[in-house]
Amino acid sequence: MTQQDIAQKLQISRIKVIRFINFAKEQGLIEIKLNIPLKDSFELESQIEKKYSLRECSICPSFNSDSEIYRCASNELAEILRRVLKKDIYLGVSWSNAVKSVLEYLNFSRKIDINVVPIIGGLELDGFTTNSNIIAHLFAEKIGGKNFSINIPAVFDSSEAKNIIENERHTKKMHELAKKIDVVITGVGDMSVDGTAFKSGYFTLSERNYLNSLGICGIVNLNFIDKNGQEVKTDIDNRIIKIFPLESFKKLSNVICIAFGENKINPLKAALNGRVIDYLITDENTAKKLI
Repeated sequence: MTQQDIAQKLQISRIKVIRFINFAKEQGLIEIKLNIPLKDSFELESQIEKKYSLRECSICPSFNSDSEIYRCASNELAEILRRVLKKDIYLGVSWSNAVKSVLEYLNFSRKIDINVVPIIGGLELDGFTTNSNIIAHLFAEKIGGKNFSINIPAVFDSSEAKNIIENERHTKKMHELAKKIDVVITGVGDMSVDGTAFKSGYFTLSERNYLNSLGICGIVNLNFIDKNGQEVKTDIDNRIIKIFPLESFKKLSNVICIAFGENKINPLKAALNGRVIDYLITDENTAKKLI
């Protein structure tokens, strides 16, 4: 009904109708959104959930525009978060271009007092917007509560430097906060030269070749995994501070993964095979290739 129709039916002014609707939206009592037909996505979602023992799979249409995919995925993410987030909960966030892009469109109807914790150290590249501190800050702004910052690199030039920082007070605090995390939002990294881990400048070409030689298919929060989703130990691990190791992911039941595109298929399959992920948000083209 139009606002004028509602006003006439309830015998109140149209201005009052507008005020009531605005109040209801602000309080999270109602939502107004466009429901886009998702073709055969319901069946595809069920197939993926069954194949990979997922709690939930959400599939967006593969629009021509990335921004439309991100907008649709932000609605799916909001629906999941409304169910899993509670007051004072600890939410962990990792590096991810996809997570950052979807987050920019996230519209959360009500604020919740939560704690947002980055679960991986910073990047050294200036202006690199997938930095986990930036993502944590944006999540706190969108959802509510406060965010923490992790003021250490993810990867060090030497194991000696890593060991020194590992024993610093701030690092120990981040490890303690990580133990409180109930929900994680992450992407998956691929082994291409354009992957976030390699674009950051932390790893050389020879190190990338070394990782490929070990049969590594994907990267989850700088945890290297094979095609079965099992962790692959590497010499490079000696230089990485792992605030949230792979076993921490597997202990949780609320790991939300956001990933789209051809280059994410192998790392996604690996993470799904290893039961690292509980909720998956992706697009239709990617989903079909997972099956």
